[in-house]
Amino acid sequence: MGANNYFNKHTGEGRQQGQGRHWRADGQSARAALWQALREMAPIRVNRLYAAARVTDKPGILYLDLLERAGYVWRSPGKPRTCYLVNNTGPLAPVVCNRNGRYQLRDENTGQTVDVPDTIDYWPGEPDGPHSPRHKTWLAMRMLRTFTVGELVMTTELDAPVVEAQVAELHAFHYLREAPASDGQASFMLPFHRNTGPRAPVVSHTLHLLYDHNSKEVVTRDFSATEQAGATGVLNHG
Repeated sequence: MGANNYFNKHTGEGRQQGQGRHWRADGQSARAALWQALREMAPIRVNRLYAAARVTDKPGILYLDLLERAGYVWRSPGKPRTCYLVNNTGPLAPVVCNRNGRYQLRDENTGQTVDVPDTIDYWPGEPDGPHSPRHKTWLAMRMLRTFTVGELVMTTELDAPVVEAQVAELHAFHYLREAPASDGQASFMLPFHRNTGPRAPVVSHTLHLLYDHNSKEVVTRDFSATEQAGATGVLNHG
């Protein structure tokens, strides 16, 4: 059975609508309900999302999975899982369609059709290993507590642009604070409450999120911090 036929068979695609004002887990209404709930309530725990949209069947669950694989939604790891709407294109729910047995989402808000991959690399994945640049930089930050980019470069023996990029990332998510300048160089501090453990936080530039493997916390990006850093030259390391 083709992907689209499966979806239509189990959702009752094309059934008569208008049976009440509430969101119904049936055909297009299930998709519209999930999409509306995501736009109005995200980030929201998955079980609460299903309850809000009255999703109780496999097609509704499948639709959320398709949204995630197509890059509209990200679900946090672990339990309870939380849904983030990372590609809010407009009020109309993307429509499930099929081409040669492969799922696609047609987005009426943008006029584009998105191919849904069979599998995706679920971010954030496993923590960085001990020899990775991110782990080395994080370890140096935890050891020094207050530092310049130049001091991190000396400690880690990594290239300055690599270290600078990681400092900028963590500063944008308020994992680092500015400290008094040291010998004319911008200085940073790792606050005690952000020194959460040995595993380095990981950033997704696509999702604009940081995930802390130690605390399991998900942090949204503060764009103003990055803009201010660029404007004031706060990442200058000499």
